[in-house]
This record gives sequence, structure tokens and C-alpha cells, in this order.
Amino acid sequence: MGPSMHVDFASLLRALEETIIPALPAFESLAVEQAHLMRLYLQRLDQQSEYFLHAKLHELKGWFRLLGELRTIAAGAFGSNAEEELLQKAAVLAAVELPSYQEVEQIVDALGELAEEYSRHLVLATHGEKTRGPIHKVLMEHAVNEATRERIWNKFMGFDADSQSLPTLESFFHSEV
Repeated sequence: MGPSMHVDFASLLRALEETIIPALPAFESLAVEQAHLMRLYLQRLDQQSEYFLHAKLHELKGWFRLLGELRTIAAGAFGSNAEEELLQKAAVLAAVELPSYQEVEQIVDALGELAEEYSRHLVLATHGEKTRGPIHKVLMEHAVNEATRERIWNKFMGFDADSQSLPTLESFFHSEV
């Protein structure tokens, strides 16, 4: 299971609501007010988090459309090689239609459940060492990849104490699964 923004936000909100806000002295009204504002802001970020990438992609499409119109008006009178390269990259991204975060999350969850069910069935149905070994090997490789992804995420968040051997989050997400 990968990192979940909603679980992280829920943990932060629970800490604020159950530990931090109740511990604030009532006479520190400004601190109490700021903690409640922080709680509301975290709730709003949680609600908006599914749309961050969509919002940025929408912004990209707007700039791309504007530049296309300006280039048409200027009849190609400007544009260096670097600008052309940038516009080509933007054209690829502007054509992308992203699924919603919830849609991807539901499919990821369903795939995980299916893989668990299938793995359990294969392990229970396996009677010979000939197939048991390969099944265990792929399950262990997957478990190592999952644990590595969790550690890389924790490194990114600053929570992994022994992170020197781990790749960056960006390089990990651009690597083969």
C-alpha cells in the first residue's frame, strides 16, 4: 500500500483535534484560534488534494492555448529552439486527460485485493516445490518493492533515519516497477 494523502491529513487533523488544541491554555486565545484555522486549512487541503495535478494541468492547457493564439497572431515571428522544445513538451501534456484521484485509488485498491486473493489461492493450491519457489520469489520481490517505496516516501517526508542508500522520490517514480 502506498502513501495516502487522506490518511496523512486524517492523522494530522486527529493530532490537532485530540492532542494539540485541547492542550492549549484557554488564555492563549490567539494560539487556539490559529490552531483552529490550521485545522480548517488542513481539511480544505485534504479536500483539494485530489485535484492538485488536475489544476496544474488545466493551468498548463490555458498557457499553451494562449501561446498558440499569440504565435498565430505573430505568424511564427518568434520562437527559439528551446521555446519550440518547451511547446512540444507542453503539447504532449495538454493532450492528457487525467483520471480522478479517487478513480485511480479505487483501481489500485481493487488490484491489491485481487493480487492478495490470487496469491493466497496460489500459495494454498501449490503442493510442489517446483511452483512454490517461484510464487514466493515474486511475492517477496513485490514486498521488498513496497517496503522500499514506503521508505523512499518516508525519506522524502524526512522520517527515514537511514536513507543514504535510497534513491530520490523523483528517480524512484521514474524507474521501472
